[in-house]
Amino acid sequence: METYTQLTEKLKINLISLDEFNALTKIEIKELSSVNLEFGIVFEINENNNPLIKILSLIRTKLDLTMCLKRLFKSRLHRVETIGVFPNVNNPIALYCVGTVAESYAHENILPTFPVGINGNIRKLVMRLVKFHPSIGGIVLIVRKD
Repeated sequence: METYTQLTEKLKINLISLDEFNALTKIEIKELSSVNLEFGIVFEINENNNPLIKILSLIRTKLDLTMCLKRLFKSRLHRVETIGVFPNVNNPIALYCVGTVAESYAHENILPTFPVGINGNIRKLVMRLVKFHPSIGGIVLIVRKD
C-alpha cells in the first residue's frame, strides 16, 4: 500500500493510489467505504520534463478520472471534491479544490504562468482539454458513501 504521508496529514483522510483502487473488487470497495466514511483516491501525474510525455500523462489522468467516477457511481459512492496538488503528491506545497474560486486563485498566484508563444498556447489547449492546470503533480478524488 502506497503512503502519501504529507498529503494524508494535510487532507486528514485516508488515501489510496489509483492502482490500489483499481485492484479492489466491488465487495472490497464496499468494505473500504464502510470502514472510512470518507477516503481519497490519488491520481499521480508524470513529472517528466518531456512535454509530450507530460501531455499524454495529463490526458491519461483525465481518462482515468472519468473511468473511476463511473466505477464509483456503480459502487454507490460519490465524489465529494476534486483536489489539485502542486507540485507533486509526495511533497505537496499547494492544495486547491478544482472548479472553484480557489482554483482561479491558484492559477493566478501559485501555479506557474504560461509562457508566451506556441508552448504557452499548447499548455492552454491541454488545460482546456483536461480541465486542470498542466503544472500540477496530481489529483485527489475525495469519495464518500451515499
